[in-house]
Amino acid sequence: MTKTGGNSATTYLSQKELAARWGISERTLQDWRYKGIGPEYIRAGYKLVRYSEDAVLRFEQKAG
Repeated sequence: MTKTGGNSATTYLSQKELAARWGISERTLQDWRYKGIGPEYIRAGYKLVRYSEDAVLRFEQKAG
């Protein structure tokens, strides 16, 4: 999913896509959100969660 605004485009990953990228379960990402850890995310509605690629990259660099 890509959102454009101005001169930049932001790519968003679904929970399923991020879990596959990191080789973890979707439930782990849900637990992290509940505990306030993991990358920043946005919620659109009750169930729809998206992670910006920028937030994911920042988290990956921080986690080392």
